[in-house]
Amino acid sequence: YKIMGLAPGLAHSGSQRLDRPYEPTHIIGYAYDGTRSNRSDLLIDGAPSTATADANQVIASYVPPSDMVQEFKVQTATFDAQFGNTEGGVTSITIKSGTNRFRGSGYYFAEPYKLAANDYFGKARGQAIIKSSSNRPGFSIGGPIFKDKTFFMFGFERIKDIRPRFDIGGDSWVPTDKLRNGDFSDYSSKITIYDPLTRVPIAGGQYEGQPFKDNKIPPERISPIAKAILSYYCPPKHDGLVGNITDSELPETAQYKTLTGRVDQRFSDSNRMFARYSYYDRYSTYNDYLNSLATHTMFRFRSYQAVVDDVHVFNPTTVLNVRYGYNRFDRISGYRDEVYGFDLTKLGFPADYNLLVPEARRLFPRLDFDGTTMVDVAVGGDIRPVTTHSVSAVLNKTWSAHSLKGGMELRIYGERNDPPGNNQTGQYSFTNAYTRKSSVSSSDYQGLQNYAAFLLGLPSTTSIYRPAAYDEYSNTWGFFAQDDWRVNAKLTLNLGLRYEFENPLVERDNKSISGFDYDYVQPIQAAVQAKYATLNDPALKALVPQIYVKGGIKYVGVDDKSLYKTPKNSFLPRLGFAYQLNPKTVVRGGMGLFAGFLGERRGDVVQYLSLIHISEPTRQAEMS
Repeated sequence: YKIMGLAPGLAHSGSQRLDRPYEPTHIIGYAYDGTRSNRSDLLIDGAPSTATADANQVIASYVPPSDMVQEFKVQTATFDAQFGNTEGGVTSITIKSGTNRFRGSGYYFAEPYKLAANDYFGKARGQAIIKSSSNRPGFSIGGPIFKDKTFFMFGFERIKDIRPRFDIGGDSWVPTDKLRNGDFSDYSSKITIYDPLTRVPIAGGQYEGQPFKDNKIPPERISPIAKAILSYYCPPKHDGLVGNITDSELPETAQYKTLTGRVDQRFSDSNRMFARYSYYDRYSTYNDYLNSLATHTMFRFRSYQAVVDDVHVFNPTTVLNVRYGYNRFDRISGYRDEVYGFDLTKLGFPADYNLLVPEARRLFPRLDFDGTTMVDVAVGGDIRPVTTHSVSAVLNKTWSAHSLKGGMELRIYGERNDPPGNNQTGQYSFTNAYTRKSSVSSSDYQGLQNYAAFLLGLPSTTSIYRPAAYDEYSNTWGFFAQDDWRVNAKLTLNLGLRYEFENPLVERDNKSISGFDYDYVQPIQAAVQAKYATLNDPALKALVPQIYVKGGIKYVGVDDKSLYKTPKNSFLPRLGFAYQLNPKTVVRGGMGLFAGFLGERRGDVVQYLSLIHISEPTRQAEMS
C-alpha cells in the first residue's frame, strides 16, 4: 500500500513507524484530495476489503502476498458513478489469475540488525544497537488445472518481526527493595507518608493525620494482598526511582502469515467465473514491562475473504458482471490465553470473590495509580469481528459513441463485540486520599503517597465492570447510471448519477437505547405505594403525599422502530471530461458529490449495564 503515496493528491496521516502489512489503519491512512484520512474505499477484485477500527475510520482488512497482485489502481477523485461508499477516493487491487502455463516465484527478505546503523539518540547515550529483525519469505504458483478451461493461482507470505516497543511514560517506575517493604525514608526530603488511622478533626471541618515514624510503614500494616501483587512486579532495571523501569530494548514480537488462492473457470466463450479465498493471521505480544503475567498485551488480527465473480457476454456490445463478496476482520486483544481463569486466591482475595467473577473473564486485577508513575496493571481488550456482505451487478452496453453502464450494489456491514479486559475482574484505583496530611493537601512526589495507599490496602475506588456485548449491522444500497460519451475525436464526457441510502444501525438483540420514557410506570410502583401507605410519618407525607415510580429506558425494536432516521435524498451527480489540446497535451477535470457514512462505519452501539462501585473513605476491607 506504500504505492498509494505516489499518487498525486494523497497525503499520509498515519504512523510512519507502523508500516507493516498487518497494521491496517496506518498503511492506508491517506487523505484523498483534502478529505479526511481513512474515509475512502478499498476494493480487491471489485469486492470491498475494508473494516472499521474506530468510529468513522476505514481500515484495510486484508493485504495479499506481494507477488499475487496483478494491478494496483488509485483513483483520487473518481467521477464514475459506479463507485460509492467513499468520501472521495477508491483504491482497487486485482489478483493474478492462472494461465495455460505453469509459473511461479519465490523470495526472501531479511533485516539483520547487525547490518543496521545505530539510532542517533542511542549512539549519543552509548547504547549498543538494539536487537531487531524482520524475516519475510514468500512464494506464488499458478497454472492450468484443465487446459483452456480451469486455472489456479496461489500465493503465501510470512513475516516474523521483532522490534523494540515501550509505550508507558519515561518517568514510570517499579518499587525498589526498600519501597516494597514500606520504607520511604530515602524520599523523606520530598514527601511524607501519613497514617490514615491517626486522623483527627481540625478546624474547617477537615481531618489531619500524623506521619508514620521515620517515614516507614510498619510491616504488620502492609496488606498481604499488596505483598502478593508485588511478587508479580519485576525489580528495577536502573538505579533510583524515576524511570527505573525504562527499557528501550523491550521487544514487540509479531508473527504474520497471509495466503490467497484463486480459481478461474471458463465455461464458454460467453461466460467466465472466478472464485477467490484469502486469509491472514497476525499475532503479536508487547508491553511486558513487569516480565510476568500481570502486564503484557496480546494483539491479534485475523482476516477472511471470499469472492465469486461471474461475467456473461450477451453479445459483442452487452456484458453483465455479477459479484458476491464476503469479508471478515477479527480484532482480538487482551491478555494471552494462559492468564484467563486466573485464581484470585493466589493474591489473597477471598474464595467467594474468586467465584463471583466468571472464569472466562477472570484475569489479573486492574491496578490504577494516579498519574503516570508507578506502573499500572491495566489491560483492555477486544473480541470484535467486523463483517461485510456485498452483492453487485453491473450491465455494460456500447452504443455508437456511448459507453453505457448501470447497476446496483448492496453492502451489509456488521460488527460484534464482547470486550474482555481486567477491569471485569476488579479495578482498584489508588490516590493519596488516605496517605496525605489532610484532605486539603494535594502534593505528591512521583506517586509515592498513591503507592503507600496500595501497601496499606486502601484503594480510593473499587469497581467491577460488566460491559454488554453487542451485535450490530447496517445496510447500504447504491444504484447508478453512467455514460462515457465520446463527443468527438478530442472531447470525451463522463456523465453519471448515483443514488445511495443507508439504513439505520440495528442491534440484533434490541440492545440499542432510543430514549427515555418519563411516563412509564415501573412494575414495583404498586408495592412501593402500599408500603408507603403504612408509614406513620405525617410530616413527611405532608411534603410527599404519594410516591410514584415512573420512567424507563426505551429500546429500538421494542419501543421504537429505529435508532434514527437516515436521508433518502442522496442523489450524487458525477461529471468529468477529457479534452485533447494537441497530440501531447490532454486536460482532464470534473466534479462529483459523495456521501459520508451513517451506519456501522460511523459508530457503534454503546450499552452499559450496572456498575458495582464503592467509594467510601472508611472502607478498608477491599484489600486488607
